[in-house]
Amino acid sequence: MNVTLLLISADPNLRASAESEARQIPVPMRVVPSPQQAAKLRTEHPDEKYSAVMIDLLGGNRDEAFQWSRKVFPGAQVALLIPTERFSGFSPLTTPNPPQGWRSGADFLLARAWDRDGFRQFVARLSQTRELGERAVGARGLDELIGRSVPFRDALETATTAVGEKHVPVLITGERGVGKRVFARAIHADSYGSHESFLHIDCTAVSGKAFDAALQGEALTAGAAASAPISSEGTLFLEEVAALDANRQAKVLAYLAESYHGLGSDPQRRKGKPRLITATARSLEEAVKQDKFNRALYTKLNTLRITIPPLRERPSDTLLLAERFLSQKALKQDAAVPTLAREVQERLLAHPWPGNIRELLGVLEAAMEAAEGGEEIRPEHMPDWLQPLPEIGLPRHLQQDGEPGDASGTTVRMCEGNVIVELPEDGMPFEEIERAILTAALRQTNNNVVRAAKLLRLGRGSLRYRLEKYGLVDPKRRRSAKRRTPAIPPEGEEGLRRAS
Repeated sequence: MNVTLLLISADPNLRASAESEARQIPVPMRVVPSPQQAAKLRTEHPDEKYSAVMIDLLGGNRDEAFQWSRKVFPGAQVALLIPTERFSGFSPLTTPNPPQGWRSGADFLLARAWDRDGFRQFVARLSQTRELGERAVGARGLDELIGRSVPFRDALETATTAVGEKHVPVLITGERGVGKRVFARAIHADSYGSHESFLHIDCTAVSGKAFDAALQGEALTAGAAASAPISSEGTLFLEEVAALDANRQAKVLAYLAESYHGLGSDPQRRKGKPRLITATARSLEEAVKQDKFNRALYTKLNTLRITIPPLRERPSDTLLLAERFLSQKALKQDAAVPTLAREVQERLLAHPWPGNIRELLGVLEAAMEAAEGGEEIRPEHMPDWLQPLPEIGLPRHLQQDGEPGDASGTTVRMCEGNVIVELPEDGMPFEEIERAILTAALRQTNNNVVRAAKLLRLGRGSLRYRLEKYGLVDPKRRRSAKRRTPAIPPEGEEGLRRAS
């Protein structure tokens, strides 16, 4: 039973009772007295994943508690604990059958004083729900997405917000191959109703009948001879929405008007149709300017927008993605996970990846086949067009002996802001490393200070200071550039010569 629980309750008796019941099943459980302690736990142990967060309201605001839990623990189901008398003897309950007067988007409602059978039933139902959700969408949620770069984390943070905002349509933008479909599935997997249908519609190839059925909350089956309803807690994902013609755009606009009673409204007022997530690799803004996309539809779709950065803007994630793919592929083939030789890593970092993650995974899959089950993927297993990074050695007066790039000096390789530094065995001062990086940036940008500053993520003033510090630019030239020619005095040029 792959379930881990977190209980937040200020009642010490309830915490002790819950821990006792958890040990009897058994199921791992953490207990904390307050949301502040739970948030601290999340910060101190970011790798810990919880199947469900159980919140003891004790008179608190249930909607705020639900939204807070979705934000802090995006991958967990939410179970709100309410007074026992509200259940009229039924425990546990789920939101399709809440107590009279209870309107909540929580995944589970539990009595504060549950019995042993009720608690076991809750854990079993939670386990079943998560298993169904994972099988349905093939993803475990946003926590499983790989990336440490700032642009990617920004996109992930917005996606986390989207999990708890089912009453707002989501627009995912980004180049082809960046993972827009993966983001959409992960948002669905983390949302309430993750075990319900995830219907993917490719707007560039879908038939009119299938498209109309999807907007009616149905999925065509058996060769379009029959249809199956999609739960209102499911998700309708329209990929490449910019490809829709004017007629279909009008239908999507009508879908939004019918399914969402005013964007930002109470989710309980929604009609029984799936939530809408759209994605596109094209610029909707340009399409609107050219009257190729409905402006009103664009405004509504753009309410909550997630922009996924291309792989060339997140080079620090390239090797992370490569390692994850190799591990997953090896697991499916029941083989050992191959490692990447240093030269291969450098080539992966050097390539701009116009096809983004999709291109990267294709290259790695071909390399694994070329390696024929070997323990290491080497340069000869990679395609010929995947070239290594250019080498840029230190200036000769900073090397001890030999040519740039040999073992006695250091070598700096740069690509799209990514830097690899090879140090000599006996080490060297940090100032010399910094100077080498500055030199590499100048050479890569043909001595263009503005472009070098952008490449190194520095302000122009900060870069100028470092260049002058290491003698890479003439400080007098900078001062002379700032010096303004004085105005000619009234008496003309002769007076100016006398004044000088």
